[in-house]
Amino acid sequence: MKLFAKEILLISPENWNELNVSKHHYAIHLAELDNHVYFLNPPSNRYNSSESEIHDNITIIDYPGFWPGLRWLPKGVRRWHLKRVLRNIELIIDANIEIIWSFDNSIFYQWEKITDKLKISHIVDLNMDFNFAFAAQGADICLSCSHEIVKRQKRFNSNSFFIQHGYSIRTAEPFDLNRGLNEIKIGYAGNLNIPYIDWDILTSAIKELANTADFYLAGSYNDIPIETQSNVYLLGVLSTSELRWFYEQMDILIIAYDTDKYMQQVSNPHKMLEYLGSGSPIVSTFCSEYIQLDDCICMSKQKKEWPDKLKHTLHHLEFWNSTEKRQKRIAYAKENSYSNQLKRIESLLDEFIE
Repeated sequence: MKLFAKEILLISPENWNELNVSKHHYAIHLAELDNHVYFLNPPSNRYNSSESEIHDNITIIDYPGFWPGLRWLPKGVRRWHLKRVLRNIELIIDANIEIIWSFDNSIFYQWEKITDKLKISHIVDLNMDFNFAFAAQGADICLSCSHEIVKRQKRFNSNSFFIQHGYSIRTAEPFDLNRGLNEIKIGYAGNLNIPYIDWDILTSAIKELANTADFYLAGSYNDIPIETQSNVYLLGVLSTSELRWFYEQMDILIIAYDTDKYMQQVSNPHKMLEYLGSGSPIVSTFCSEYIQLDDCICMSKQKKEWPDKLKHTLHHLEFWNSTEKRQKRIAYAKENSYSNQLKRIESLLDEFIE
């Protein structure tokens, strides 16, 4: 099946905003293929539609959600209400949805009786674990960027397949980067409030390298334990294009997660592809989905090894920053561009969906 000129309802657990994550990128790339994408925000208080400023083929949809306690009602009532909400959405957009592409298994999960539409369950986050069995069983095809999730999906739907995170090839937008006193710049990008970050090993490295490297942390934050360190620069939230430029300015990009507690949750951080696309050297705690790239990612097998991996990379920066390694990192990211992932998904649809 060609993903071209289709009417697609894309269900997202995150609102449409300027900070693009995988759901937004898929919407944009599908729109560029002449599909009309209806991006469904999480439930709010009304039905509404608005056109996206990013692309003419993207419409943003708001809706009031479902009846409270719906899951406790008889199966037939649940299905009737699901169809009713979907029909209301089709009425406000004046279109007949052909494909339901859901990144959220907390809503629209009991859809096996919606037989006139192609249904894709695409779970990219391990914490998206609500009505997992219902969502997988009712889908025509299940996708995930985690082999652990795919393994679980297969218990309920044999048409379950691994699709790596996508890489968005976009232009970089320079901004004023407040430079520190140290020559080496080490960068991290992502939500600084998530529980996965290992602040102990990160803070230890920041203090030890106080006279060697400056740490630039991009992303939303509230109260984090290193704000007062003199070699730490908190940049706040950057746009997608600003992030691209940020990655390129860093001498080293880092991922420091508590793999003792969250090994499965951090097996495939989306930022890794963005890091790779910049070509910059990467020092990371263990991410199992990238073990095949351990010759161009300096990755610790155990989190206690991470500080030494960072110091090793600093002392051998020319080696990790070689043209060969930079090109391999960039090539891997481009091979997993959203355009290429959509081609892979098209092939799966051709092979497994009648």
